[in-house]
Amino acid sequence: MFDQPNSIHDGYEYLDEISVDPELICSICHLPFKDPRSTPCDDTFCLECISKWIQTQNRSCPVCRRSLSIDELTQVNRPIRNMLDRIRVKCTTCGQSELSRGNFKEHVEKTCPKMQILCSSADIKCPWEGQRDQLDEHLSNCAFHSLRYIITPLMTENEQLNELISNFRSDNQQLREQTGHLTIQANKYQREIQDLNQQIAQLRTQLQNQQIKEQERHKTSIFNEMIHSNKNMQMVPNGISLLKGVWEYIDGENFDSFMKEIGVGMATRLLTKGLKLRLIIDEITNEWTVRFESTIKVIEYKFVPGVEFHETTFDGREVKSIVIFSANKWIHQMLDKNGEKSVIIRYVDQNDMQLVEMECGIVKARRWYKRAT
Repeated sequence: MFDQPNSIHDGYEYLDEISVDPELICSICHLPFKDPRSTPCDDTFCLECISKWIQTQNRSCPVCRRSLSIDELTQVNRPIRNMLDRIRVKCTTCGQSELSRGNFKEHVEKTCPKMQILCSSADIKCPWEGQRDQLDEHLSNCAFHSLRYIITPLMTENEQLNELISNFRSDNQQLREQTGHLTIQANKYQREIQDLNQQIAQLRTQLQNQQIKEQERHKTSIFNEMIHSNKNMQMVPNGISLLKGVWEYIDGENFDSFMKEIGVGMATRLLTKGLKLRLIIDEITNEWTVRFESTIKVIEYKFVPGVEFHETTFDGREVKSIVIFSANKWIHQMLDKNGEKSVIIRYVDQNDMQLVEMECGIVKARRWYKRAT
């Protein structure tokens, strides 16, 4: 027999408990399965029981202790559900017996004489609540029931008025929201006007700076002749001057192997492999500026020929560098923190192309640039 008081379950109690097949009993609540679910290990439990077990105990089967989650539960087959629905029960509210458990819900909702129900005129605000077998007596005296034909139209009209009021309120809210949006838009336009005014001021400043730079360049040209006469300054061969200007990368040879040799990682090599570099070389009073531009990065360094300087390369390495000019060639020597030496030689060939020759260890590479048009 089922443990008391658990045999009273959802408003009914089981009849002839001994005849219930033990295979239909949940090992957690010790009652016939309700909404049974099977586990991958072929054990069966009530859905509510096994769900609470997993959530409050541990994530394992109560019988075999196999790891278990709610997502793994499956519904049992129809024959077992039919067997459970045919179990005989007794209604604890009205005392009627010989009810099948599968039809008990229908008994409660439609026929149980002792079930607490509302008046059939509850929709028009009748407050009565009582047992089903008392409903007929109540209806014989219910003012709401007798006046339904009057109250219903009034309630319908009231609902329509409430809906109309609700629509007015909704329209009013929409107007407020639209006003708010317009205010936000106006503030946005005002900020854009302020931004435009700031941009105009910046352009004016840039123009003034440009004028100042032009004046400085003019002054610099006056002293060029004096600078070139300085005995301590390395003379610039005519071929080196040809390197000045703006250049665009067009092709290369064995560059990836060179990058690998100097210690550049694969991710950086892949990133730089397809870049179309723009190279700008300039010189003012024997100070040279080299600028690399791409869609993802801009790198610039300055140097004086024959003077050692620190440089951050385009691929991000920190090196010590020195550039010397020899026989119309620009020879750039670098030493990184690991002691790795590399050399880059630049010169302009007979076709007015800038040729860059690179060497590290036994690895050599070349790149070509053309003048930007």
